[in-house]
Amino acid sequence: MYDPLELVERSSDAAFVIDGILGIMGWNARAEALLGISSREAVNATCYGLLDGVTEEGQSICGPRCAATRCFRADAPFTHGRMVVNVAGDRRVTLQVSTIVLPGPLEQGTPKAIVFLRPLDVLAPATPSEAVSLKVFTLGALRLQLGSREVPWRSWPRRQAVALLKVLVSRRGRPVHRDALVEALWPGVDPWEGVRRLKVVVHALRRGLEPHLEAASSSTFVVTEGECYCLPKGPHLWVDADRFQELALAGDQAMGPGQLQEALALYQAARTLYRGEYLEQDLYNDWVALERERLQELYLSLLSKMASLYRVQGSLQQAIEACQAAIAVDPCRESVHRLFMFCLGQAGRRAEALRQFGVCREVLRRELGVEPMPETAALYDRILRGSLTSVAAS
Repeated sequence: MYDPLELVERSSDAAFVIDGILGIMGWNARAEALLGISSREAVNATCYGLLDGVTEEGQSICGPRCAATRCFRADAPFTHGRMVVNVAGDRRVTLQVSTIVLPGPLEQGTPKAIVFLRPLDVLAPATPSEAVSLKVFTLGALRLQLGSREVPWRSWPRRQAVALLKVLVSRRGRPVHRDALVEALWPGVDPWEGVRRLKVVVHALRRGLEPHLEAASSSTFVVTEGECYCLPKGPHLWVDADRFQELALAGDQAMGPGQLQEALALYQAARTLYRGEYLEQDLYNDWVALERERLQELYLSLLSKMASLYRVQGSLQQAIEACQAAIAVDPCRESVHRLFMFCLGQAGRRAEALRQFGVCREVLRRELGVEPMPETAALYDRILRGSLTSVAAS
């Protein structure tokens, strides 16, 4: 019996292997040639996050709860006659999708299906007059993408254009008065001089995002509303922070009996998007601090829920890794230390669980000047006495 990854490599069609939560495990050279996406970029991404397929009418096909997921849950093959995806070079290709469903559970890391992609036609690159979607990656280092093309913002002649974009992204969908923008970009400058500078920077930002924008034409991305500027929401704008929040909330809504795997898949998809703190290169700007704290809190909550779900299903190593990731971001989160100790104890790693209590106590004393809570100390005593039953023993 062939390994699924080996079968994909032997296929004459573009093909890839996905696991039970739609994570890509293998990606062949034909898929790379067809879509312009390397194996390095594809493996460990989710298929819906990578392809983001739509119908020819523009309706979304791909997602964590897509028709393919429902088919695989029933061990039935999934097919789609005409799915349109964006590929390298600002092109779009129409694909016929077919699958082979593999036996086994719907879980991360276990191959569940081989997906075959057959091109039906390739659409020409979008013309300058067509609306192109802008993707803004704010979690971690800033990245901009127009269609499938990276925007080289670091080479823009006016660096304040990048700062203006960050302010508008942080207030996306809401008009921002020019006085507030001047104060954010040039605090203390003469108001008239600030407005003059702002007009120059707005023009530079529009040219950076829409180099083919004709004079006197309306910008798709940076819109003027009276004395305000706005980055309007809509299908032309995608921000990773928005998608991260949507997936995390969808995971919360999926929590329930028999839906553990679906919730974990949504949480994992959200976690993949969180590549670092919100606009991490702007650590000392007041206008970004509240959003950074909000998204970090959502990320920590997500990791804690993932760890709890993994523990419930007996995947203790994955639960432990989720706890470690949360503690790396916020070492003072005692509830995560406690869950970490519990998972280590259930995994039979008693000495590590006891050491973790010491780490927790030291951090709380040093950073907050407090002792661990009674329930944390009680858990330590249970582990010390050996009264916490390990998964292996139970």
